[in-house]
Amino acid sequence: MSAQRWTGTAWAPFTPQRWTGTAWVPVASAKRWTGVAWVEMLAPAPNPRLFANLADTFNDGVVSEALWPDAYGGVTETGGRARVPTASDYAALQSAPAWQLEGSGLFVEVPKVPALVAPATATTASFQVLSGVEGTSAGFTYDAAAGTLRLVSNVSYWDDNAVALPYNATAHRWWRITETAGTLTWATSPDGLTWTTRRTLPTPAWVIGATTLQLDTPAYSNDPASTAYVEYDNLNSAP
Repeated sequence: MSAQRWTGTAWAPFTPQRWTGTAWVPVASAKRWTGVAWVEMLAPAPNPRLFANLADTFNDGVVSEALWPDAYGGVTETGGRARVPTASDYAALQSAPAWQLEGSGLFVEVPKVPALVAPATATTASFQVLSGVEGTSAGFTYDAAAGTLRLVSNVSYWDDNAVALPYNATAHRWWRITETAGTLTWATSPDGLTWTTRRTLPTPAWVIGATTLQLDTPAYSNDPASTAYVEYDNLNSAP
């Protein structure tokens, strides 16, 4: 079984090595002394808690209870995409609180963002990692009224230093958040292949060592009769 590492865009197999005193040898084929005999040193198995292992193409027409046990507000899978309505009391795909962002990441295609339709004056859609502490999260928020995509690291539901990009449906079709070596990185892409870094931040303390994080995609409108929605596709599934 091979170990894996994050390349910045994807998880890839690699073989750890150790120095024998004369040469580097693969750990997977190296041996250690048990006191009785030499035994093979196997590379560690990939960590199943890493967010990179949470993947869904939304192609089967059914919201997976295994992946989204806490989904709420009338989320559906329609036309090969997840559709989250902009409910006045929120709606969202929501994973179990069982994941790790440190050394991992999430990316998703967003082919449709919600429209601001009168009488609504506020319509938003977010793709965020929840810490377990109320109001503390990191991710993306599309604001239809402002026409912006905000890259946020929230405390008490807000980030004064958020990066707000004028939303571009082509350039910002894909969203990605990753953690690598003490740095949290937000990036966007037009095609899921070529990424542009939009923000970096020292990894928040709540990310380090945490294995009970949760993916949440809340959508909202202050019009109770809103029919707008956001669509997601290809979660952690490259084109």
